[in-house]
Amino acid sequence: MTQSIIWVHEDAMGKHHPLYTGIKIETDAFYVWDEDHLREMDYGFQRLVFIYETLCELGVTIYHGNIEKVAVELARLRSAEHIRTAFSPNPVIQAVTKELAQTVSVVTIGDEPFVTLKRPIKLKRFFSYWKKARPVLLRE
Repeated sequence: MTQSIIWVHEDAMGKHHPLYTGIKIETDAFYVWDEDHLREMDYGFQRLVFIYETLCELGVTIYHGNIEKVAVELARLRSAEHIRTAFSPNPVIQAVTKELAQTVSVVTIGDEPFVTLKRPIKLKRFFSYWKKARPVLLRE
């Protein structure tokens, strides 16, 4: 029985995320190329290329389909006790995680924030985040 499998999403694509501690990314981690999800996120072509290239560099297996259906099926096929994933401040990813948790045990793992901001910001575009985060990072 596999202890856990790792659902990789856009907010957990750094090799040093605690999510990857003690696992083989090539065999235990997966990403689901869910076109409905990507459309909802309103990613542009360059962002999609970045996601794909980063996943390839990490060695993550990429599946095509609905995130919830693919993740649940992989957990079943691998007899995984639970799915591990990274915490995300993104409400869309939080909703997917919550949906998954209704069918299979989900363990969410946090990481050190890149920067701590005083107020929540809109996460739709990186530029608006960077506009707020850059001055804080440059002060530190």
